[in-house]
Amino acid sequence: MKRYISAILIPCLLLQFIGCSSLSEIPVEELKDYSWEEAKITTKDSMNYLLKKNLTIDEISNNPDVYCSDNWSINSELENINIIYKKPYSRDGELDKFYFKVDTTNINYNQIRSVSVQKSIDTIPAETSILIVVAIGLIVFAAILLSNPPLKSTKIEIF
Repeated sequence: MKRYISAILIPCLLLQFIGCSSLSEIPVEELKDYSWEEAKITTKDSMNYLLKKNLTIDEISNNPDVYCSDNWSINSELENINIIYKKPYSRDGELDKFYFKVDTTNINYNQIRSVSVQKSIDTIPAETSILIVVAIGLIVFAAILLSNPPLKSTKIEIF
């Protein structure tokens, strides 16, 4: 049981604490100033937009209900986002092939319900990294102590 805990559960727990990225919701006004890899925008009419810097064809194909884009501009003065999006669709009778519709849309800030951004690992502050390293060290130290019982002490007398 101890081996199971140290081999499986502890690495999974650490992965939960220091995952590669985290999703957090921000106000739409901070979208331009925020450092992010990926943003998900939901409008009030339930349209979903995925803004990602390095977008792949598989990501577009696997999200048929989402408007995907790697080309957008944010205009804070006019309070809108200009998005050139790609949306997959299939023609009648060709269910195994996807085609991509490319179009442009403007979304005003007041039309946006929520904005969620995915922060990359390099945005984690140094204090958090130090805390994570100390926690890993304590867990490893505790695992070593629990797996090796203390030796019985013997007295050695020197004349």
